[in-house]
This record gives sequence, structure tokens and C-alpha cells, in this order.
Amino acid sequence: MKKNLLIFILLATFNCVYSQEKLLSAELDAARVYTSMEEALKEPDKVLVLDILNSAMGELSSDISKLKNVQRIYLYGNQFTSLPVEIGSLQYLQELHLDRNDITSLPSEIGKLKNLRILSLRKNKLINLPKEIGELNNLEMLLIAENEIEILPKEIENCLKLSVLDVSQNKITVLPENIGNLIELTEFYATTNNIDSLPASIGSLEKLLILNLNNNNLSSLPKEVQGLRKLEELSLINNKIENLPENMFKMVNLRELLLQDNKITFIPKSFKKMKDLSYLDLSGSNNISVEEQKNIQKYLPDTFISFPE
Repeated sequence: MKKNLLIFILLATFNCVYSQEKLLSAELDAARVYTSMEEALKEPDKVLVLDILNSAMGELSSDISKLKNVQRIYLYGNQFTSLPVEIGSLQYLQELHLDRNDITSLPSEIGKLKNLRILSLRKNKLINLPKEIGELNNLEMLLIAENEIEILPKEIENCLKLSVLDVSQNKITVLPENIGNLIELTEFYATTNNIDSLPASIGSLEKLLILNLNNNNLSSLPKEVQGLRKLEELSLINNKIENLPENMFKMVNLRELLLQDNKITFIPKSFKKMKDLSYLDLSGSNNISVEEQKNIQKYLPDTFISFPE
């Protein structure tokens, strides 16, 4: 009887460790790392972290589904052009890192990864994202810089836990109308695209700390940006902005405002209320007169200001 009880306890412990427990990042950091599929498939139930870098695999085998307990996957630089649909069976997967491949699209099954927190696909050849991306209810970081994406699916607005979004260096012309639904967003990077306007809903991103829109075609900002009350860094370098909204002074936590290489002619007098603004970059904005530069210095005596040379 005691022998049977001991066997039961051992089996229960094994199942707890190797099956249905979602681990913390620190615990995954301490887990064994498997560095080849051959190694992983020898004991698939034990694999929590898979890390295969720059191996020129060419194709990710459908055998990935056998790693049913895997929670973190790094597959950088393996010349993948696609992912098998079986990727959607990894129900405990929390992190999927696929940077520096040649992936052109994602299978719709990606939406089945209900525990996924981080999805990184930088430096691929993605043309679009499937609408099922909006089914990733626990997604916190979406990193898709340096692809060929033209349109973000409107379903992305359903990723309500998203905290960091990087869509830089794509071919995006417009942002989803309801991007303001991403109320947990703290960092948003959309540099080097073809964006010419911002949706009014962007003002609903009340937790946003960093907004970087360098190298786009913006000519103005919507008045709703005043809603970004926690924003600390706003970077708009190399756009076509001529005027700033008068009500921007309500962005009371703004510390850095980078407007280099725009068409700014003046800064609203209301900016004198921005007591925490420590750096204002107007270099390259050659339409600002010397007289206006003096006015700006009067409005913002405690702000370090870079003027056109």
C-alpha cells in the first residue's frame, strides 16, 4: 500500500513539473535549454525552452507539436519561409521568437496560442498579419519591425494586454482606427513607415510612456493627443509637421519632444505650462525665425532647446 502511494506521489510530481504548469520568466531562465530538434524529440515532454539559432533549418518540422509543454522558443536565423499549422497546438507557449527569418505569412492557427505573451518576428518578410492575431488575449509584446507589412488588421485592437508594440520599418500607411482600445500600451514604435495621419483614438492610450513616429509623412497631430497624460517621450523626427495642437500642454509628463527636420514655424505659447519638458529638439526645422526662437526660450526657460543652425 505504501509502495503504491509513493509511486502515485512521484507520478503526480512529474506531471506537475512536466505538463500543465505555466512557469514564470525567472523559472524559464533556469530551465534546461534544448538546442536541436533531435535533442528535444528524445524527451519531448520535458522540453520547456527550445533555442535553435542560425542553423539554416529551412523548415520547421510539424514535429514541433510533440513538444507539448514548451513555453519559450527561440528560432532566430533559420531561413524559415513559413510556420507549420501545428504551431497552434503548443497551448503552454508563452514566448515565440522568430527574428531574422524569411517568413512571409503566419498560419491562422497562431491565434490558438492563448498563453502567448511575446511574439517577435523582426527582420522577416511578412506582408500582413492574420486576423487571428486578435485572439491572443494574453499578448503583451508584439515586435514586427523590419518587414513589409502595409496594413495592420483591425483585430489587433482586441489584444487588450498589449504593452509594447513595434511596427517600425514596414510599409504601413494608416493605423487601425480603434488603436486606442489598447489601453495597456506603454511603448509604441512606428518609425520609418508611410503614415500620414493618426487616428483620434490614439488619445485614449492613457498609459503610453513612449511614442516614436520618426520618418513618416505626418503633417499634423490630432487634438486628441492631449489625452496622453502619462507620455514622457514623443519623437516625431523627419515628418512634415507644420503646427502643433494648442492643447498639447495638457501632456503634463512630457519630458522629451523631438521635432527635428519638420516644417514647424512656431511653438504654441501654451507650452509654457509644460513644466517637466526638459528637452525640445527643433534642429533642422528651418522655418522658425530668430524672433520666434527667442519667444520659445522665454516660454521654456528651463528647457534645453536645440534650434536650427
